[in-house]
Amino acid sequence: AMRALGRRQVELKRNEEALARAMDRGNAIAEKRGRIYAGMGKLTMRGAALMAPAGMAVRAAAEKQDTIRDIAITGDMSAGDEAKLSLAVRNIARQSNQLQADVLQGMQVLVAGGVSTREELEGYGAVLAKAATATRASMDDLGATTLALRDNLGITAQDLSAAFNILASAGKAGNV
Repeated sequence: AMRALGRRQVELKRNEEALARAMDRGNAIAEKRGRIYAGMGKLTMRGAALMAPAGMAVRAAAEKQDTIRDIAITGDMSAGDEAKLSLAVRNIARQSNQLQADVLQGMQVLVAGGVSTREELEGYGAVLAKAATATRASMDDLGATTLALRDNLGITAQDLSAAFNILASAGKAGNV
């Protein structure tokens, strides 16, 4: 009975050691899994951080295209004129150091005020963007001023730059 009890005790000890080893392996696997999940979380965050600028660029491009489409519809322009306007907006923004969204904002004001041809929009838009850079005025205000000058005084896109120069000088002198 003592030998049987001794064998039973040795067997229980082996089972206890096997259980302890299994628990150690389980803990090691759990720690490894935790490190992998943490690494995946970091990787996900890095990926999101890298993709954020691309997402913003895609959103800005979509908004730009949507605004150009609205301008083309309001101005009753053809698809060809719409494509040319998109290229012109990009060039105007680059030449005047303005954002394309700001140039489009000024053009929207002009279209809402009755300027409907692509050529007029490009002419007025280029002058608006340069004046906005020089005076730091908003494109909304400059668009409204352009419409007032065009409708009330018959100022064309060719004469608009000179008109803005006169207005800016008068404003600095305190006359406006």
